[in-house]
Amino acid sequence: MLTAGKILKDKRIALGKTIDLVSADTKIQKKYLEQIEEDKYDTGNPEIFMTGFIKIYADYLGLNVSRVLALYRRTYKMYESSKESKPNHKKKSSLNSKFFKNKIPITPQALTLSLIVLIILGILAYLFVQFYNFQRPPKLQISSPSNNSTVTEETILINGSTEAETIIEINDEPIKVSQSLEFEKEITLSEGSNTVTIRARKINNESRETVKILTINYTKPKEEVKKKEEAKVPEKPKVNKMKVEIVGAEAWVEIIVDGDQEAAEILPEGFSQEYEIKSDFLLTTGRASNTKVTVNGSPEQLIASPSTGVATVTCKVNQEALTCE
Repeated sequence: MLTAGKILKDKRIALGKTIDLVSADTKIQKKYLEQIEEDKYDTGNPEIFMTGFIKIYADYLGLNVSRVLALYRRTYKMYESSKESKPNHKKKSSLNSKFFKNKIPITPQALTLSLIVLIILGILAYLFVQFYNFQRPPKLQISSPSNNSTVTEETILINGSTEAETIIEINDEPIKVSQSLEFEKEITLSEGSNTVTIRARKINNESRETVKILTINYTKPKEEVKKKEEAKVPEKPKVNKMKVEIVGAEAWVEIIVDGDQEAAEILPEGFSQEYEIKSDFLLTTGRASNTKVTVNGSPEQLIASPSTGVATVTCKVNQEALTCE
């Protein structure tokens, strides 16, 4: 049968921890840890102490405290039921003892002793509660947003609650906690997946902390994306340019740009002119060796006719690209 002691023992062994190490870390005596792992309930210890020790032990091992306590209570009830079902040979003696107890007079000394015992038990219970509160991590409850949620707003409000004497940090930034122990923080999201880390630490024991990590997915609204796309500045169309230079000696040259004749004459040495081409370009030169043509910054080779010595360059714009032949 699965019991609280077996779960705790198996988890401790799986983590590679010894009883002595657990005792040193949790400040629980080794004998109590052994009693818990062996599911021994006839130790004479009050149930409240055993319950407290089990809470601390389960939390230390990273187990579900509520589940472990539920198993402990179920096993403890079965143990108590088995005790009651056994023949009670001491019934008569217990009845006799009750009879004699009723005959014992209530004296001031007995009342004083009872009061002292109750005070001691109360002090022990108080110390145990304080010790438990000191050891356990603080409570941290996130109200909104839920983990792995998707939002269309660029900013989101993180809010939740905690307990007294607790420091709250969201993405390593300290957040003020109200008198009602609630907190909130507005954060700006980046498009896509965002990770938000919420950390709660006790003021008097910062080594004990509770951390919750949220993943928030931010998706921009379609209308906003459309507006941004519409607002984009259209790219300027590519401008094709031809440059004609005369070097070494003068040369007769005819230049026609987009159907208009720009030159048909002898151009002197040192002539240099750049033309913007929208559709086509035609150049004819009587001296190919003295005529230099550059297409969008790249030199174009001129080949003269062997018979006439005349060279021709024809260029056309196709899909914003200027090609020459």
